[in-house]
Amino acid sequence: MNLKDTRRALLEFWNEFRKDTSGLIGLGILALFVLVVIFEPVILPWKDVNRKWRNIDYWIDNSPAAPPAWTNLFAAEKKAVTTQLRAPGKAESDMDGGVGKILTLTFPYRFTADKAPLDLIFRATITGDVPMTFSVQRPYGTGIELVSHFEPGLANQGIRVTLNNEANATTFAFVKDYVSEADLSSLNSGSLEPVTLIFAKGEPTMASKPMALKGDYKLIVKAMLIDPATAVIADPHFVVSGAVSGVLGTDDMKRDIFSGLVAGIKWALLIGLMTSAISVFVGVLYGITSAYYGGVVQVIWRGNVHRIDLALLAVEELAPVLVNADIGMPRFEFRDAVQVHFRDSDELHEGVAADRLDVSPRHARRAEAGMTQRAAGRRGAQVSHKGGGDEGGGA
Repeated sequence: MNLKDTRRALLEFWNEFRKDTSGLIGLGILALFVLVVIFEPVILPWKDVNRKWRNIDYWIDNSPAAPPAWTNLFAAEKKAVTTQLRAPGKAESDMDGGVGKILTLTFPYRFTADKAPLDLIFRATITGDVPMTFSVQRPYGTGIELVSHFEPGLANQGIRVTLNNEANATTFAFVKDYVSEADLSSLNSGSLEPVTLIFAKGEPTMASKPMALKGDYKLIVKAMLIDPATAVIADPHFVVSGAVSGVLGTDDMKRDIFSGLVAGIKWALLIGLMTSAISVFVGVLYGITSAYYGGVVQVIWRGNVHRIDLALLAVEELAPVLVNADIGMPRFEFRDAVQVHFRDSDELHEGVAADRLDVSPRHARRAEAGMTQRAAGRRGAQVSHKGGGDEGGGA
């Protein structure tokens, strides 16, 4: 077959295939899955999901069982969306006395929701002694000094700073400038939610009924590099933990469902292709072997004729249509269907011995009568469907 014949054959196949709507839909889904696998590194919002899907620490910054972000379209009050703030603005200045440097990292964040984020979490990989201070600049220039953090002697180790846990005291000091005396008497630093108040309007009721202050915020981290030659801050970023997250939300273990779905498509395709290949191989091998060896394979795969005749008799009572379909068919082609569908039938006893099929006495008598009639001869493949049903019922 030359290239021209091959092209014509493929064209004929396509002209027939495109007439099947369900086939075209399936082909489109398969093409979509292949594209997702190809562009997986670009599509994945969580890049290490393949290695860390079962690592709870990898997902710890997310909210558990969070709805998808698009649910905000139908909500009266918009919730903050989980996001990561990367690529901060950087500025360096000398420390007092000329020893060491101060690295200032500025993370801009536009807050447009009606409800504040659940938490603000800073992450970085640190080498050396690097004390840090955290602050936030609110819209209209108001600033809040939040917390100081220092972990000495780090050697390429990750740090995690959660402002909801560590900024209680400084946030309490900020709130005191706004709330009424009555509300202040009932407050303490342990009962506050710092992140909620960071994104709240400065009003007397901000502690009891906080209203969202929308606008442009700046999260500022100042890191003191005592020994600039050895101190390193790698991959600094903030995680804004919102009440809604991603395309499909998160599960109870905080894992991003969309990332898991995208990462799992390649394995679904692989399993499907392997299953299809194995099924075709086994089916072709079985069919060729059965056709070539005939009776030998019949004995090996299907057992003795006595057992199959009894099974066929059960089919005659339980499914006359299948018996009618057997008329005119080679017996070895029908035998598998009998064993698969009726071996565990309510009409038969469970279990088939090596040389016999256990049935009730009533079925045994019918089996004997049925085999006697078959021995006298069946009228073959030309019997009509209705006639075959009547004959099976009579047997």
